[in-house]
Amino acid sequence: TIPEYFATAVVKTIEEIRTIQSVSGRPVLVGAITDGNSNPRDVPGLSSFFDFCVNAEEVGVSKPNSLVYTTAIKRAASHPFLNDLLRPDMSEDALQDTMGTWWVHIGDDFMKDIVPSKALGMRTIWARQLVADQKATVKPEPKKPSRSVEEFVKD
Repeated sequence: TIPEYFATAVVKTIEEIRTIQSVSGRPVLVGAITDGNSNPRDVPGLSSFFDFCVNAEEVGVSKPNSLVYTTAIKRAASHPFLNDLLRPDMSEDALQDTMGTWWVHIGDDFMKDIVPSKALGMRTIWARQLVADQKATVKPEPKKPSRSVEEFVKD
């Protein structure tokens, strides 16, 4: 499964995050913002780690468009743990200002994750090792010969 073979460090980190409580005693919300149509809540072994997911397909734009991030803020803001902190009539700017200071966005792409979330006032963690580890495990596809065996033998 994905948690056992591909994302062991990620799962371990999320498990630790799940044990953290905010200063107010509320649990920490964990969400996923994906740049396609994937949803980790649909993956066996990962679903219990996420409170919400926003993906680019449902929003209609991909990262780094700020709409992806503001949609995630709205999704998190609708969570019952935050009902007493956020008013339903808050403007989008007020919601961003309020959530941004409490939000930590972890991403592996500097331009698509870190820059746009910083622009919304979020704290960020650039997880470069996610990309480095993935590249190290991907084997390059064999190159297709430029000539066939028949052509080579003719020469």
